[in-house]
Amino acid sequence: MKWLLRPALSFSAAYNYLKGESVNTSAGQAVGSQHYNQVMLMADYFLSKRTDLYIEGAWQRASGTSSTGAPTVADIGNLGDSSNHHQLAICATLRHKF
Repeated sequence: MKWLLRPALSFSAAYNYLKGESVNTSAGQAVGSQHYNQVMLMADYFLSKRTDLYIEGAWQRASGTSSTGAPTVADIGNLGDSSNHHQLAICATLRHKF
């Protein structure tokens, strides 16, 4: 969802839900039943037609078991696995389009 407050300022929000179904190992143990909830918020301010500043934050919570049978850990994008079931990522950027 995106809101345009002024011609140069906008806000965005998103929610994602992912559910992985479990599978049975050769020993009959069910593994891989996992759920991920992720929320993203973003503010974008345009300095000119080609240059903008934006800040974005994402929070993810994971639950269930991984395919190895271990507790599921959070993993936002390509940031790598968290050490626990939740993860927060914040990014601030000055972008210029050529």
